[in-house]
Amino acid sequence: ITLPIIYRRMMLRGFGSLRLLLFASLACCFIQGALPQQKSARNDGGNDANGLVEVSFTELEWDIDADWLLSNTYLVFFLQAGFGMLEAGMVRAKNTKNVLLKNLINTAICAISFWAVGYSFAFGQSSSGAKNPFIGTGNFFLIDFRYYAHWSLHWVKASAAVTVLSHPMAERTMFPAYVIIAIVVSTIVYPTVAHWLHSDEGWLNVMGMIDYTGGTAVHIVGGAAGLVGTIILRPRLGRFDQAGKPRAMPPHNVTVTSLGIFILWYAWYGCTTGSTLGLTQRRWLVAARIAIVTTLGATSSLLTVLVTRRLQTYKYDLVPCINGLLAGLVSITAGCAVIAPWTAVIIGFVAGMIYVGGSALLIHMRIDDPLDASVVHLGCGAWGVFATGLFAVKDYIHTAYPFRENIVSGLFYDRTGWLLGYQVLGIVVVCAWTMGICAVLFFLLRRFHSLRVDHDTELAGIDNSDHGGSAYFFMPNSTGL
Repeated sequence: ITLPIIYRRMMLRGFGSLRLLLFASLACCFIQGALPQQKSARNDGGNDANGLVEVSFTELEWDIDADWLLSNTYLVFFLQAGFGMLEAGMVRAKNTKNVLLKNLINTAICAISFWAVGYSFAFGQSSSGAKNPFIGTGNFFLIDFRYYAHWSLHWVKASAAVTVLSHPMAERTMFPAYVIIAIVVSTIVYPTVAHWLHSDEGWLNVMGMIDYTGGTAVHIVGGAAGLVGTIILRPRLGRFDQAGKPRAMPPHNVTVTSLGIFILWYAWYGCTTGSTLGLTQRRWLVAARIAIVTTLGATSSLLTVLVTRRLQTYKYDLVPCINGLLAGLVSITAGCAVIAPWTAVIIGFVAGMIYVGGSALLIHMRIDDPLDASVVHLGCGAWGVFATGLFAVKDYIHTAYPFRENIVSGLFYDRTGWLLGYQVLGIVVVCAWTMGICAVLFFLLRRFHSLRVDHDTELAGIDNSDHGGSAYFFMPNSTGL
């Protein structure tokens, strides 16, 4: 009764749009007071005495967090497009189809294997309630499981790890071999490491190691597997001459590679900020700081590589800058939620130097990594995990891990070095686990002549031999050019 009277008097006296806004606010207050009080606990759709559906605040929080998680999952999935364009442009034109098909098939293989057993090994809960610090033991084929948003996020992360390992092995790996490798990594290698680090009962997580987004489970796993693969595969034909000096094999399409790195940079925000798993309970503050850390780490590394390469070659080289940017993104992945923005600049600077030095070291050791991915992901990923043990801030750890009891800050703040020890132990154990399994797998494939393509296929190009022809078809124009 009161609201229409107030509205009529306001209109008769000629109040403008501002008064109408005030009226609308007043109406909301009346309506809120007239509605039944909301319950404080989650309600799964029950009705009150008047037949009105009650929506609790906790239920609204669940909806907001699920929407945030799913939105960032889709953004992380976009990493596949970025990795595909990055690798396709960096290899020679005769292997473009092979690279793109591997990125496409990788997502399908990881989806099926992660649905069947991968997620169960990573986060599965036993029906008996027994805890296993080494591996998950329940929810196979997602039976008795409903938290689908969480499954989706880790599926795309597992896919990213498998994609990373394919980069050092590019241009000479048999396609069936890659399928086998993708199955093993997405069902055994990645899920086990994810359980150790991201499951509530994982032994590295319980011990106190910090890897907030996947610097270990995604990048160290992918980089370590790829390094083992490229060593066992041996260099591409013609990469080094008889004296061991390197021969240039430049990328065939830097434009595509440049677009790929921008896509990766964009999608990386979903990977880092999405790991908050929600926005409620002031987690949006953590996500906002993570976005700043991600930006500063990436740009610091990019500028470091730009200046360093200028001093070395007297040129502003695009390709090293692309890898430098990616090195910075990888280096802040593990500790993005627990470090201050100013330390991200330092971490990015060191990551840029690691990339430049690591790339030169690979050539010196005659290890052929077409994209320098093992340095970017393994080297800079390990540095990021190590740096977290130096720069992690205790207050930030509290907000990022609200239910963790064993909280120790970084060496520069705590002086005891416990967190740094946890980080180093995690790096060593994950590298040993990944390299051990992958070395056995790669040696078995090579033993049965199923790892590397034959001499003629490699010279002609895998596209021409295995994928129906070149990815490019150039039609002469009317001038005959």
